[in-house]
Amino acid sequence: MKKSVTLFLTILFLISAITIISSILKTYKKATNTSFEFISQNSKIIQNIQDFFKTTDINQTKKFFNIPIMFSSKEGDFQIKILINPICSININDYLKNNKIDKNIDTLIDFLAYKYELQDSLFFKNLILDAIDKDRTERSPYSEISLQNKKFQDGHIHNLNQLEKIINYYIKKTDDKNIKKIPFEKYFNFKHSQLLKECANENILTLNDKNQTNFNIIKSPEFIKISISYCLKKTYELNLTYNFNQKKVTDIEDNPLY
Repeated sequence: MKKSVTLFLTILFLISAITIISSILKTYKKATNTSFEFISQNSKIIQNIQDFFKTTDINQTKKFFNIPIMFSSKEGDFQIKILINPICSININDYLKNNKIDKNIDTLIDFLAYKYELQDSLFFKNLILDAIDKDRTERSPYSEISLQNKKFQDGHIHNLNQLEKIINYYIKKTDDKNIKKIPFEKYFNFKHSQLLKECANENILTLNDKNQTNFNIIKSPEFIKISISYCLKKTYELNLTYNFNQKKVTDIEDNPLY
């Protein structure tokens, strides 16, 4: 019986993936040789994703983690890849909540600063904190980027691109390029905190096991990330966050289709 259910879910997932691929292929066929203006397929893709996941639960979905669905045209000019993964990192914006610094995240940043030999970890932490808060008060000289760059939007770190602006600012002020060695995307995201033993960065779990931090390790993920990338002379990407509690796609990231 279990094998039958698994086979059914696998077939259902493949049908959903094929539907997404077909939707993008229709747009691809409409493109001329000289013009690659594509109709946004986001609403169709999101609906296909939501229809599929409403028929399953998180435990069944785990079977599809890290198993890419791939397709390529005979000519090789069209390629697509769909990948499902749980979010297994810390929301960097949780570093400052209700004007209080999270000691666990503070310890984690100290650990990363030590591991990658950051020269001025205090200044970098102040840059992060001043980017998250909404005031214009500097925690240390030049740590409030919005005072130096009027185009910089503080009050929340929204994505990796904004974090990279903070990193580049840090390098400009300190000439410390060691910060480029830190794989921030493995440790932090910008909306959800969700740590699982199955996939979270081992360094975070090690810190927790040594009781140096107290991150909450959960058994079942609430959020999963669905990455859809396809190539039509250049690569397009669509990253969706699906919330199992709300049974819907809640976030769309780095969408070049608009």
